[in-house]
Amino acid sequence: MRVFRNKWLILLVTITILVIVIMFSFGPRSGIIYNVLSVPLRPVQSFFSGAARRISAGASAMVNYGEECELEQLREELDRLRDSNRNIERYQEDLEELRGLLDIMDANREHRTVAANVIAYDTMDWFNVFSINRGSFAGIGLYDVVVTSRGLVGKIIEVGPVSSKVMSLADERSNLTGRLSRTNDIVIVRGMERQAGEILYRMERIEDDVDISVGDTVETTETGGVYPRGIIIGRVREIIQRPGSRYALIEPAVDFRRLDVVMVIGVSQDE
Repeated sequence: MRVFRNKWLILLVTITILVIVIMFSFGPRSGIIYNVLSVPLRPVQSFFSGAARRISAGASAMVNYGEECELEQLREELDRLRDSNRNIERYQEDLEELRGLLDIMDANREHRTVAANVIAYDTMDWFNVFSINRGSFAGIGLYDVVVTSRGLVGKIIEVGPVSSKVMSLADERSNLTGRLSRTNDIVIVRGMERQAGEILYRMERIEDDVDISVGDTVETTETGGVYPRGIIIGRVREIIQRPGSRYALIEPAVDFRRLDVVMVIGVSQDE
């Protein structure tokens, strides 16, 4: 009988708790019963409510920390990929330059060719005069022609045992006979003073019967003789018409600000 009474007591207590829970869940938050019951239960509610907030804040912080770590890893990976891409682009440029230099060697088999690195620029004639790391020991001679895979650079003006000086076509003292590739017209090309920081050549004394247009390619010709035929000098940027005269500005084929490896073509008379 005692066991039976205990079961009824447990059932009664359970039903009472359920009724209280239901009242708190769905009933109005007012009245005597609510107020009486809420007073002793308030510390319990505060405890569980505070614990829930702390757990929620901790979980949120952990999620944010994980996202920040993942974002930082993505940034680092992106930086590595960018560095790799820049290296690949530099390798491709170097490979294209070497292929171009090999083409020059093949096209000038009758001449001596020597590859060299630019090692210094003249402090007084920046971009106009510079030094390379090859000299007479490598077979380089005075007035040998200096080129890159893109076109004509200039000529050797001073030779030492292990280094040489080059005067670029951009120097105002430089001049040569050129040829318009499209029409075969012969023209005179000179270096000129830089304008607004740009390195340009000047094509002088263009006769009236010369057919010239913006964008025309200018290359070397064997006429007047130091330079081998067919090396690109540049392209016509602008044609200036003056009373009684006509001249043009030529954009160099070579980027003088990025010279690194050059090829010297031996054309000196003492070969």
